[in-house]
Amino acid sequence: MTRPTGVGRGGRRPGAGRPRKPRAGPVALPAPRPTSEPRSAMEMARLYADSAIEVLAKIAAEGSNDRIRVQAARILLNRAYGLPRTCPSAGSGSVAGEDA
Repeated sequence: MTRPTGVGRGGRRPGAGRPRKPRAGPVALPAPRPTSEPRSAMEMARLYADSAIEVLAKIAAEGSNDRIRVQAARILLNRAYGLPRTCPSAGSGSVAGEDA
């Protein structure tokens, strides 16, 4: 018995395989205002603080990975309420946040 010509097996087919993830587009950052005097790095970074917080909030709400969403939420909480207090010594037996 002979195989019909033009019928192959396997190989690459259009539309086959795992669908690709959509890539995030570039983030639009505001242009810094020009000044005549030089600024410190902290002052220049503060120009982008609002945009950075918006990006973190979007990642925390719509992120594709749970680990990334938790990290973004943790960063936002640290900025809003400060870092959690830690114990002065690990062996004291007290719990963080408790006042003795």
